Parts: sequence; structure tokens; C-alpha cells
Amino acid sequence: MSKESIREKTIKLATPQKTTVDWGFVLQECRHQRMRLEESSGTKEDWASFLDLFYQYGTHIASQLSIYCQRLSARKGSSSVDGKEVIRDTRNALRIAVSFNSNFEASYREVVQKNSIDIWTERVLDILSSQRGDAKCRLFAAQLLSNLVTQNAHTAQKINKLVSFAPSNSQICSSLQNVVVSFDGDDVAESTSRSFNWVDMMLCASKSNNREALAAIVAALHNMFASGVELSTNSLLVSTILRQLIAANSIKGLIQGESSEDMTDAATEWIVILISKYCKEGKLPSLYRAISGESFVMETCLLEQLVLLHCVRSIVDDPIGQATDRYGRLGSKVDGFGSLATHLFLSEILASLLARSFVSKQVGSSSKEDTSLVDSASSTILYILSETLTADSEETSQIRICMGQNTELIPVACKALGDVYDRITLRNTGRNARETLIDDDEQAQMVGLVRLLGNLAYGCKDNQDAIRQTAVPVPESVTDARHGEERGGLHVLLSCTAYSHACFTLREWAVVAIRNVLENNTANQELVEQLEAKQGVQSAVMNDMGIQVNVEPKSGKVEVRTLEKIIG
Repeated sequence: MSKESIREKTIKLATPQKTTVDWGFVLQECRHQRMRLEESSGTKEDWASFLDLFYQYGTHIASQLSIYCQRLSARKGSSSVDGKEVIRDTRNALRIAVSFNSNFEASYREVVQKNSIDIWTERVLDILSSQRGDAKCRLFAAQLLSNLVTQNAHTAQKINKLVSFAPSNSQICSSLQNVVVSFDGDDVAESTSRSFNWVDMMLCASKSNNREALAAIVAALHNMFASGVELSTNSLLVSTILRQLIAANSIKGLIQGESSEDMTDAATEWIVILISKYCKEGKLPSLYRAISGESFVMETCLLEQLVLLHCVRSIVDDPIGQATDRYGRLGSKVDGFGSLATHLFLSEILASLLARSFVSKQVGSSSKEDTSLVDSASSTILYILSETLTADSEETSQIRICMGQNTELIPVACKALGDVYDRITLRNTGRNARETLIDDDEQAQMVGLVRLLGNLAYGCKDNQDAIRQTAVPVPESVTDARHGEERGGLHVLLSCTAYSHACFTLREWAVVAIRNVLENNTANQELVEQLEAKQGVQSAVMNDMGIQVNVEPKSGKVEVRTLEKIIG
């Protein structure tokens, strides 16, 4: 159906009054005509008939919404909104409005959206911005708003001008005053003239425990951005969206590494889709910073930032698409600039968090909750970077080079790996290989660090050299004999293979990492060839037998001596 064949009209609003429309009949007629459109693939006559139905009842729908909104704004003591007849009629009116604006042929849809935006929008926003009201009416209003801005730049811009992303300071103060008045026992009527914003609409849906309506509101925001409106990184908007990702009582489990799959719903899915759009546009750094506002510090991690990182992990881990596409999920696929900036930002965050975690473990200066947040954030970023760097492409190679040259990630990661390896070694002194104990957190951290270093080294000589040249000192707490021993990141990687019995995955990733570090790098290969046993390993069995094995560093000669002789 061509645009020229559509009979465009302008629907004018009349003064709101009680309608005498049989909404049940109109809803059935609307559904019947939709079925005819679907069955006949939309003949000219069918489209014209359906369009006439829209023009005939458009003003009646507006009047019904006005009646409902008037009751919403009334004081609780007077005509409340729980009138069954009003709710029933408003539900049907909204169902019909949603049906009119469903995803039909573009030329028809644009005409209906253009008229709908003028006559229904403010009433729809009133419903969504009220803390009172029927759950179904809120859901249908949210779905209608989403349909109004779908694939239509004109209606999206109109909504953007009418609805701000977050309340202004004066609006926040006014809301606080109303809360104080309500605590004093006075009933506060909702304002009949208000400024609309996305944060309030989401919070109203959340407070009424209407996750379906929340999903539709987030979908509307996504569709508005998809129709050409510039993505917003407003701090309050971003924080509000992330707080709605999962239920509050599941955030604690998220920090502790427990699965939250059973907590996902339509709202969760739409928030992930929205965050994915931000990430593909290279906006992840802006989102992360916006959460903490002007007080942004790389060495800390807020709950909302941790939720954002877990959300990004699910986006990167999505099996849809090829591995070579994953780096593009963190930035623009056109020139890769957004992806490069995002990887550098995550590298800086990870280096800062690892450095803070290392200091905290040495001096014990952080609370258990802070440490859990930092460790969980570090683990999540490790996974994200490890996944996105697996692709063998020109763009990914450039990202690896820039991460090695422009951040402190490689030296910090080598030292962090050495630290966890030394702590495990100290705790397992006197045990044989099969008795070695490594807890789950240590396994996850070591595997993540080894995998990251291996991926950074792949096909990048500068990063291979950086791993070898990074000095990783042995702390005094390990053993007096090894304290002060010179070792580099490559030595630490080689050492990780010793824990194959306690963590098979660690050994496998260590082998891959070592291969990547040695590949086409003569200096690294020569270092490994020159490595000789410099000290015997003292096991519990040897202690029971009263003997010790020593190795002469220069000659490599092995000498077995009794412990009594050594002590004496």
C-alpha cells in the first residue's frame, strides 16, 4: 500500500466526557480486521477499513484515557481509580490503541503513529508517571508508548522533547516535600500538570511490582534510541536502569558468585538489550563512569557498576554470532575505535582493581564487603577481556598491542598471578602434589589471569617481551631460600603447571599461554631452555624419612643429606 493511497486525517481532541462506546465490541472488531489483514496480506480495501476504524475511535480512546487520568489525580478519599467499570473500559481502550500501532507496513504505521502521538501521548505518560493505578492499564500504556516510537524518527524526537531522561533538581525537591507532607498525615493529590521523565516512569512501575510494565518502558526507551535519538549517559537514568536489572535480594548472591538465571524476566532481557546497544556504540566507559558521577574512582567498585559488568559479560558470552564478532560487541564495528577505547578503559579498571586487591591482602585495609566487590569485578572483567581477545583478526591484534603499550595491565597481572601462586604454595608447604588445596576463588583468579596473559601474548612480540621482562619478586613469607629470587612473568606462568592435580583447567590454560608467549620469540625460548633446577622440593614424605635434597646451582649436582646433619 503506497503512502499516497492512505487517507491522512487529523484527529482533534474534544473535551473529556464519559464515553458511551461499547469497548468490547470495538476490540472484537479491531481483532477481526487485523485477522483479515494478516490472511489477505493487506488489500487496499482492508487497510482503508482498518484506518477508518482508527479515525472513528481515536478521540473516544483519548476521552477514556482522560477520564482514567482524572481519577488517578484525585485524592484517595474522593472518587478513587478502583472503579471496576472505568478500569475495564480503559483496559479495552488501551488494548485497541496498542493494536492500532502494532508493527504493520511502514507507510500505514507512520500515519497512525503521527496521529496517535498527538492525541494520546500525554495521557499515556500520566498513567505511567502515577504511583497509583491498575497494573494492566500501566502495562498496556507502556506497550503503547513502545509502539509509538518504533522505527519512527519523527515520533521518537517528539517523545524525547516531551520526556526528559531524569527529574530535575527542583522536581526531586518537590517530590521530597510531598513525601514529608504525606508522613504528616495529609493526603497529597498527584499533580495534574507535570514534567515527565523516564526515571520516574521506571520507578513507578518498579514500586508497583509491575515488571512487565517496566520491561515495556525499557523497550520504549530502547526503541526511541534505535529511531535516532542520541544515547543518554545521565547518571540517575543509568543507575536506575541497572538497579532494575535483577531483584534487590539477588544482588548479594551475584556478589558471591551464585547464579541468577532464575531471576531473569522480560525486564531483565530488555535491559540487557538496551545495555548491549550502549556497548556496541562504544558507550560502556561513559556508562561505568556515570554511575558514580563526579566521584568516579577506578580503584573502587559500586554495586551498580558490578551489575553493569555482569550484564556486559552476558552480552559478550552470548553464543549468537562468531567469535570474531565479539570484540565488536564492545564498540563500533565500523572503525573499531569504540571497541579499542572500551578495551583500554576495562584494562585500566582491571589493573587498578588488581593493584588495590593486592595491597588489601598485604595490609588487610579493606572490609570484607569491599573486597568481595573488587574481587567479583576483577573476575568479571578478566572473563570479558579474555573472551573478546580470542578473535584472530586485524582489529583484535591492534587492540592487544594498544593494551600492552598504553596500560599497566601486563605487569600488574603478572604480579597478581605471582601473588596468588605464592599464597597457594605457602599454604601447601609439606604436601605432595595430589594433596594440594586450592579454593574455588583462587582457581578462578589464576585461570582468568593465565588466560588473559596468554591471549595478550598471542601474535604480539611486544606483549611477549613484557611478560618476560616483568619482575615478580618472591615475598619473604614464602621461604627464606626463595626470598629475593629473581623471576619474571614467564617463570610464574611455567610454575602454574605444577598445580595440574589440583586444577586441571589451570594446567591446560597455562600450556596455551606458554605456547603463545614462546611462539616466534627467540629470547623467551632461550630463557626456557636455560632454566635448570636450582632447589630441591621438600615434601612431607622426605621430612618423615629425615632427609633433604639439595641442588648445586652452578653444576646441577644433586646431594641428599639427613636433616640431623643439616641441623647439627
